[in-house]
Amino acid sequence: MKFMHIFPNLARMGLDTIVASIGLVTGIFILTESVITGNEHFHFFALAFFPSLLYLLFRKKMLTVTNLCSSSSNKNKSLFLIGGAVFFLSVSLLILLSHQIVYYRPPVYFLICLIASASILFHIFYSNLTDKRSILFILSEIIILAILIKASLYYEFPGFFGQDPWWHTQWIKETIEAGHITVGKYIINSYYIFPQFHLLNGMSSIVSSLTIHNATFFSVGFIGCSVIPALLLFLIAKRFIGVRAALLSTLIFSLSDQLIARGTSIIPMALGISFFLIICYLIFNTSIKGIQKASLLLLFSFSLILTHTIAAFVMFLSLLAILTSCIAYNKLGMRNGARSHSRKIITASFVIFFGTTMSYIWSLNSLSRLSFFDGISVSFINALQEESAVLKQHTITTLSIPYEVSLFAQTAFLILMFFAIIGSLIYFSTKERDIYRLGLVSLLIILYGIVTSFSFYSISVILPWRWYIFLMFPLSILGVMGLSKLLCIIRNNAARAFTTGLIIATIILFSLLSPVANQDTPPFFTGNSSKRMGWTQSELTGAEALYNFSCGRVVTDTYYGNIFPYIIGNSQYQEMLSQQNSVFIWRNYYLHHPEWNDLYVTVIHNGRNHDDKTEEKIFISDYMAKMKIITDPLIYANGNMKAYILKAKFT
Repeated sequence: MKFMHIFPNLARMGLDTIVASIGLVTGIFILTESVITGNEHFHFFALAFFPSLLYLLFRKKMLTVTNLCSSSSNKNKSLFLIGGAVFFLSVSLLILLSHQIVYYRPPVYFLICLIASASILFHIFYSNLTDKRSILFILSEIIILAILIKASLYYEFPGFFGQDPWWHTQWIKETIEAGHITVGKYIINSYYIFPQFHLLNGMSSIVSSLTIHNATFFSVGFIGCSVIPALLLFLIAKRFIGVRAALLSTLIFSLSDQLIARGTSIIPMALGISFFLIICYLIFNTSIKGIQKASLLLLFSFSLILTHTIAAFVMFLSLLAILTSCIAYNKLGMRNGARSHSRKIITASFVIFFGTTMSYIWSLNSLSRLSFFDGISVSFINALQEESAVLKQHTITTLSIPYEVSLFAQTAFLILMFFAIIGSLIYFSTKERDIYRLGLVSLLIILYGIVTSFSFYSISVILPWRWYIFLMFPLSILGVMGLSKLLCIIRNNAARAFTTGLIIATIILFSLLSPVANQDTPPFFTGNSSKRMGWTQSELTGAEALYNFSCGRVVTDTYYGNIFPYIIGNSQYQEMLSQQNSVFIWRNYYLHHPEWNDLYVTVIHNGRNHDDKTEEKIFISDYMAKMKIITDPLIYANGNMKAYILKAKFT
């Protein structure tokens, strides 16, 4: 009992100081572990140690600052117009350049994006934000730039961007033809009971008379991944950090590599992001109350659960994190002064309802022998047994990537996380702490903790790389919060605004160059994350040519093998399987770095059905040498692919 009474005292005496001190110790431990074991965890050391150190050094100064992202008092209209002219000139050049792009975005493309971002930053710092028209104008600039970047990628290659959109598009097509959601013809439609995405895009295509390709980008890439996220993030961030800082958070979030990727390789999770943010907005909004709030939460909870499993699961964990922070705030003595009465953001009954509904919907999956929930449980247990060895040897995909290059791919995220940790420590302080801020910090902790833990042990069953887009929500807000508070040590407003803008521009630049959002022109080899998501006309034409040549079963890398039936059509692919021959297809995997082709690592797709693949990854060059494919007859070649007729050992 005496032990429990310690917690209220700790909370009042300086929870932020205690957590920062723990961060220092943790950082030293990670550094020692990295040096002794040779594990390359130095970035975790930097994230734990330096934000904690800076917070302890400048704590008093940061806690006295009230005006975040203050700027010059000079609101010259002519300067505003010049900034607008620079933005629209940059946008015009981007549109012109996008029409000239063929599978490659030159360095000048990224420079123009950076100039456009700089003009938006200029408007954020030097506009009169008491005028709502200025706010709307800046938000419009952010949304326009985000849409243009996504569109230039989406339409840079023929066909669909990525793998999954090919079979999702097939299911949308089948839904339109049948007038209802279908179970899938070539492969089982695992989204049969999660139909929101396919129904929405099917309806959009019918109503607008657009192709499925264009309708999907308009309804999800344009609205679902650009307009709605930007507006919602701004509205949520404004409540925490004010208008000017909220605009900075919106800019970072909208141009993040995660949102760009989700808005170009469009799958149901891209729609789930909108529902996730809508629910978060309702939770953190204090003006919507009672039956209206409950009704909207129920409506969008059902919508999210019926859209995507990962998005729903992330939402459930987020609700648990927020509920836990509410309990901690009310029960562990974290309440302050006038706010001493018990408060809550969400109720336990809503969290239980969400979790129960989600589990029930998952259990309805009758298209496989196991329910979705049971299937995930079995896969999770197998992954823990097979993949979680601490001393597991590096795979061939990680051996070829220097630590410094792997850090380059994460630079934008790491910079933002650095400042978000400072922002979280500030919200732990007695002065800044309230139930909503603790709820936001709890989101960051639970999502980053889970993603990092699973990635650390190479457990991929929960697809941790897809969680980062949800993590970007609290990260963008807390990152700007921490950055703005830390830079209070710079007294000159203009210098502080310039430094803030420079750091945010750096984050944006590395986001645009990140392999997640830049798989057409990677500056460094980062393993399979460097592989392009788009398909050349040569690859699409080549697939049709092989069908016309009466070629049989296709053996190739799994990335190409998975979509091959969708390029030529399922019925045509079945005809190919009936032929008495087999072909192996080699592709030019890295268009602008052919010297990387021998480093391409893949699972071999044997072509009999969607799941006919080898168990292990292998270098494509090693596979061809092992099977002596280079000695087989070359029957077809074009700019980016070669097809070899295979001998009897493959049939």
